[in-house]
Amino acid sequence: MIDRIAVDIICLIYIPTDPGRCPERHIRPLFAGPSGATDRFLGDTPIAALQEVAINKESSMKFKTALTAAAALTLATAAYAQVGPEVGATIYTADGAEVATIESLQNGVAVVNTGSHTGSIPANVLGEGPDGPVISVTKAQLDQLFADQEAQAIAARDAALITGATVMSTDNVEIGTITEVNGDTAILTLADGPLTLARDQFATNQTGALVVLVPQADLMAALNGAATAEVDAEVEASGGQ
Repeated sequence: MIDRIAVDIICLIYIPTDPGRCPERHIRPLFAGPSGATDRFLGDTPIAALQEVAINKESSMKFKTALTAAAALTLATAAYAQVGPEVGATIYTADGAEVATIESLQNGVAVVNTGSHTGSIPANVLGEGPDGPVISVTKAQLDQLFADQEAQAIAARDAALITGATVMSTDNVEIGTITEVNGDTAILTLADGPLTLARDQFATNQTGALVVLVPQADLMAALNGAATAEVDAEVEASGGQ
């Protein structure tokens, strides 16, 4: 755009006295008549041509200003997106009311605590405010959202926690089967033996499969501990024989 304006100005200065200084291809777009001839330009007053060049230059400057402003806004938004909210930060509403505290951040998900509930939200729903990250819902609304999510999760877990259900680990490895459900407990039978676990130690994953929330290493440790306790009890009952 700037190069074109420079060429137009050169044409304006030199065509009246030396048309050869400006190539015809640069004359035609701005000053040529319908036939393509240049006599219209040569016949007009230099003021009219100068006004047309000035308009082009002003439009170019406005475009550059708008482009610079847009670039600055994009850089600022990108900078915040890269830095993002921090663990421990308080989340506010747009009018400054406290909503929750960020407990952890991982893979674009923020675990937040409202004081009444702990739940997960996408980190990209948080904006930048004067005092810290902001969210478009109130504390009461977020508490209600988490309560609804918790109720749905419990319902899905209870539907999946049945005798014969296959149980997966949190890293999606099949580790055992539910062999009995009794009230708030269930028996998870592993390859090395059975374990009794509380109902709230189970959940469902995104595919609806039943998952045990206890790490596999802890399950094996508990299983080994139970086996040791049984042996000790048998030895004691036999009088140490």
